[in-house]
Amino acid sequence: CGFSDNADASQVQFGFSDAIQGVAFVPDNLSIIVADGTNDHTSIRRVMLSDGATTTIAGGFSGYVDGVFGVNRFNQIGGLIVLPDGVTVIIADSKNHRIRKMSLTSGNVQTLAGSGNYGSAASWPAGGQDDGAGNSATFDRPRDLVLSFDNTTVYVADEKN
Repeated sequence: CGFSDNADASQVQFGFSDAIQGVAFVPDNLSIIVADGTNDHTSIRRVMLSDGATTTIAGGFSGYVDGVFGVNRFNQIGGLIVLPDGVTVIIADSKNHRIRKMSLTSGNVQTLAGSGNYGSAASWPAGGQDDGAGNSATFDRPRDLVLSFDNTTVYVADEKN
């Protein structure tokens, strides 16, 4: 177990065996995006299919910060999907209770939905889950994502709701 990027695939290290929380193909069929989600280096990594070369492209340490690579932070990434444009990645940032999006070209991460305050279905409607747009929505450990067949809606599996 560890954490190491490398152009030599035999030298790449990921977190513990349960750290890989999501894998998504990039539509260019040249790489996959991996959510290395439970180690101290909570990160998103790109693995080239031709040679296994692996590079961290977002995150790197636990926390919550939007922004460009080197600044952005996640806290236990759940699932992720790459949209058909091949540029946008949607991320379930589980312990930050948010859905985030990242550009593969710029590395910029921004919050798409979720206030960061968590709720539970058991306390609803008194203060638990809240549907809404942007940061008015609440999640409690969003765990996975799926894109609708028509590519217009992202569905969220919210672990504690």
